[in-house]
Amino acid sequence: MTICMLAGALSITAFAAEELPAPAEGTLIRVTAIKGEDTVLIGDYTNFEEGWNIAVKEGRTTRTKFTGYERVVVDFYTDWISADDGNFTDDKWQGGNRLGFNNDTIHIPDDAILTINLNGHTIKRVLPDSISNGEVMYIDEDADVIINNGTITGGKSTNGAGGIHIHDANVTLNNVHIVGNVADNDDGGGIALYDDAVLVMNGGSFRDNSIDGVVGNELFDCYGGAIYIEDSTATFNGVEFKNNQNTNDEDYGAAIYANNSKVYLYECTFDGNGIEDESKNTCGTTSIVHAEDSDLEMEKVTFVNNGSYYDDDYIGRIYASSNLLSSLIVLDDSTFTLSGDSKFTNNATVFAISVYDDSHLYVENTTFENNKSFVMYSRGEHYDDSYFKNCTFENNKVPDAENLFKEIDDDWIYTFAVDEEVLTFIDCKMSDSTYYDRDNMK
Repeated sequence: MTICMLAGALSITAFAAEELPAPAEGTLIRVTAIKGEDTVLIGDYTNFEEGWNIAVKEGRTTRTKFTGYERVVVDFYTDWISADDGNFTDDKWQGGNRLGFNNDTIHIPDDAILTINLNGHTIKRVLPDSISNGEVMYIDEDADVIINNGTITGGKSTNGAGGIHIHDANVTLNNVHIVGNVADNDDGGGIALYDDAVLVMNGGSFRDNSIDGVVGNELFDCYGGAIYIEDSTATFNGVEFKNNQNTNDEDYGAAIYANNSKVYLYECTFDGNGIEDESKNTCGTTSIVHAEDSDLEMEKVTFVNNGSYYDDDYIGRIYASSNLLSSLIVLDDSTFTLSGDSKFTNNATVFAISVYDDSHLYVENTTFENNKSFVMYSRGEHYDDSYFKNCTFENNKVPDAENLFKEIDDDWIYTFAVDEEVLTFIDCKMSDSTYYDRDNMK
């Protein structure tokens, strides 16, 4: 049965889900809403801006209190690509109130409840240079957003978050790829989370995102090539972090930087992040994953081919610029749990794990094998309850380490450069491992 009603100037029709008609010819996006057991057809739109503004308007809780909509749904039937100047809005479109846009980027305002089905399509921002508010999408506080099956690309922002800027919102990404976005002189090349935001990402990837810490001739510290997480919570299930980089400067967290946050990763892969390549203008990195004042938990993860092979110049730059050693994972006053047949192989940072400022380290059922890296660095920085359990260590050494470090600090040239605190090994295969202070190993 079809029920017709009038909402403002819109003609809205309710259908059982299986009764929805095919989209009208030329439709770019369709906007529907969930209301009880019905799907309400709000409209088929041949103009992205008009359809998106209608979706945002109908999705705000100030509106759904009257309509009874539980969630507004946007379906894409083609890619949405901005104008060549990066604008998603068109001055020729006379659409009135532009709730769905802010500074020419796509905006989801506070309290909106939206599902975006990209249906394999792409939202792409075309920007010749980085600009303020150059992200592809901004999701504002208390919004509840689900994005399914597509790609977000092309953002170039100078104030954080190249791809998606998430501020105190709940966001779920299902099979979404965050690709080729840049945060220039700021944090979060692909995504940035702030102020109690909650992100759940199922499948999908972060690929070819970057942070760039150079303005003119001046260097700035930047954080989170793929994602920056501040005062927030993030969960990643089956996500690939591939080829996310620092450009121009050795920054922090080529893949992930978390500050005062909770981060959980399950069956995720880190491949080719933090690579120094002059031909591509990318630099080595202080860290691939960096946790500060955070809880970091990983299960069934794989780290392969991350970091750069080094020479004296590279190691000296990294250490001088940060006072930190180049590492796959840096813990700074954080708790780290690693388990579930995780694997680290063919990585090339100085250490796999570096620990600073009173951190806890609990590693189980993990293999560190054939890395051009040592395994762990800590100098009176981890709690004595830290341990490795049921782990395998085989052939983990920086090539030519004795010569590389002879003018910096030869105390680093051990598989476990640990001093002043207890580190416990339980049922581990140690193979050719070496130790700075064997007396503190149990």
